[in-house]
Amino acid sequence: MAILDVGGWQAEQPTEDIAISWDMQVHGWQAYFALHIRFFMDVPETLPELVKQRRR
Repeated sequence: MAILDVGGWQAEQPTEDIAISWDMQVHGWQAYFALHIRFFMDVPETLPELVKQRRR
């Protein structure tokens, strides 16, 4: 089973990661919490950068 099997990403959703997670669970996938996984992300540091991110 792949993400496309549950309808793919819904770009119009402001929280598309949560939407795809719910769709996957509705279709029988199981979500697990992995405490050991770490990730880093860049966050907007100025108001213009934040506005640019939100418009995407």
